[in-house]
Amino acid sequence: MNERRCGSRVREQLTNAGHRRSIGAPGSVIALVAAAVLASGSASAQLVPWGDPLGDVSVANADIVSGSGAVDGDTVHLRVTFGETPFPNTRTHFIDWCLDLDQSAETGDVCSGSYPGADGAVSFTSVPGAPTPVMLEVLRQGSPTMVLDPATHAVIDDTTHTACVFFPRSLLSDDGIFDYIVLSIFGGSGGANDLAPDNPAFGTPGGKFTSEAGTLPPCGGGESVECKTQGFWKNHLDSWPVSSLRLGNEDYGQTELVGLLRTPPRGDASLILAHQLIAAKLNVAAGAPGTAIAPSVTASDAWLGGFSGRLPYVVRASSPSGREATILAEELAAYNEGGASCTSDAIGRGGDGTTILSSGDPSSNAQMGGILVGVVLTGLVGVGLRWKAMRR
Repeated sequence: MNERRCGSRVREQLTNAGHRRSIGAPGSVIALVAAAVLASGSASAQLVPWGDPLGDVSVANADIVSGSGAVDGDTVHLRVTFGETPFPNTRTHFIDWCLDLDQSAETGDVCSGSYPGADGAVSFTSVPGAPTPVMLEVLRQGSPTMVLDPATHAVIDDTTHTACVFFPRSLLSDDGIFDYIVLSIFGGSGGANDLAPDNPAFGTPGGKFTSEAGTLPPCGGGESVECKTQGFWKNHLDSWPVSSLRLGNEDYGQTELVGLLRTPPRGDASLILAHQLIAAKLNVAAGAPGTAIAPSVTASDAWLGGFSGRLPYVVRASSPSGREATILAEELAAYNEGGASCTSDAIGRGGDGTTILSSGDPSSNAQMGGILVGVVLTGLVGVGLRWKAMRR
């Protein structure tokens, strides 16, 4: 088994810093740690975030101000707010959530020996100069790492300096109840380390926050962005918010993506789905709300990921597998063609994104293990973390 890339690095940097709240030069390590019990189901009450002292470290981008964790129906929401906007282009930033899914501090070592009891993890990372831009990964111990699309499962709110992550609850647990610890690693070596609570540990009441089931306000304080159709994106290349996208397990540059959009499907379900998936990812990357449509995007990438090579895959729309793809394409089309109404919770499948999927070969379906649905964001470079688990 391979240990996570962050594990030894976090321990080394915390040790070198000498104190969890030591203050130093910009480009430093922060380790925000919060543990919460997330209850399944949804509630009408809006949750109140926990707080951390403002100004207790010298680097504003590393200074934790508040955070939240919630399960709203079938969706997990994790948030951290900083003194200034996280993920600046000039600095490395890791935000990791170590998860205790079975709520037993005696089992689980996903986050190495630093936080025993962790049997799951979520990582939101950005590293300038690395081969892969911003990445969002989810892991359950003993299962393949799932690389989610940050364009549809995460938001950086520049107005409130908040990093928001959201994804289907089923990726972590059936009941949505677990504890978590968050480590936020900012910049280079030395500097400011911020923790909240100050003494994190699974199984210790004072070492964790508790989050109830409920709703959080929308992440993002700017004007809402209307969704655009595939036809718009095909003909307005200057409006693209990203230069490349990952569809299934393959990365495509803008030229290839435009070529796919301009290729008539002629009954090929893989192209029918790809056209709508490209548009949906561009809409969310441009700032349109992505929570409601995220399960459909995840399921679409999983379907495409069941095929080897690059699009198109020539799948008859009338075949069983083709019908699955066209159903997904219809869900994405409803979102893309919704304009200002694409924020509606009625758009998208609203579930875990796997309702029509089953294990099998590509002619049947995509296998959920090892979903790769990343997006390459222009100007941001990062790498994901390698947990103490085997990737498949």
